Amino acid sequence: LPDSQMAAGLAETLKHGLILDAEYFERIADGLDRIFARDPEMLDDLISRSVTIKAGVVSQDTYESDYRRVLNFGHSVGHVLETLSGYGWLHGEAVAVGMVLEAALGEAVGVTKAGVAERVREVLEAARLPVEMDSDVEPTRFFEIMEADKKREGGRGRYTLLAGIGRVAPCSDEGWTHEIEEEVVRSVLFD
Repeated sequence: LPDSQMAAGLAETLKHGLILDAEYFERIADGLDRIFARDPEMLDDLISRSVTIKAGVVSQDTYESDYRRVLNFGHSVGHVLETLSGYGWLHGEAVAVGMVLEAALGEAVGVTKAGVAERVREVLEAARLPVEMDSDVEPTRFFEIMEADKKREGGRGRYTLLAGIGRVAPCSDEGWTHEIEEEVVRSVLFD
């Protein structure tokens, strides 16, 4: 695989660590040189652990009723960015930016421990992934696309947020996604 495809795939493995396994996330961060050198032992470890994490989530929520939404970390923003790019960005690239921005959203609303967004940014950047939206993203168009996304419920954006590295923050009243007002999203993403 070209490095760009390798990095895009790494976004999903890093997401698995971010949502459920801090030690795995740090193992990936520490092993980036080996990963990009295509070290078979390291790649086997990544594939095995990511499959285990994802299968564990899916087996707990086979009908996609709630818990499976933990896998959406980074995807609410990522899907919008993917669409805005005309699908010029690889899925993992868009999700990488989404993870950085959704970690920042979590910090802004007091759900995510301070400093998490910066650590996510550092590791994703080291993994050769984009970590910022294009500067020409127009807020009105962003929210129009967000409005059509399946992660909106009742006209409001819902986001999977981290409590910290390796831990998704449950929402006290509505399962695993948090409603965030557009004004807050706008201030974090565009100000």
